[in-house]
Amino acid sequence: EISACLVGSEMCIRDRMMILCVIIGLTALAIAVMAISMQKYIIAGIMVIVAIMQIWNFKVWQKRTK
Repeated sequence: EISACLVGSEMCIRDRMMILCVIIGLTALAIAVMAISMQKYIIAGIMVIVAIMQIWNFKVWQKRTK
């Protein structure tokens, strides 16, 4: 019973981390689009890098869960 509870909480933490990666990635892309419209290309580039890193993190989390 205790082990089932621990497995359940581990899955919940994993799911939260995956959701957080997606939220951060989408937010970074939204900021990049806004920065491009304001001609702030360095900020836009950095936000694209952040979004790519979050996609990579998401893929790593998916591999760990299989």
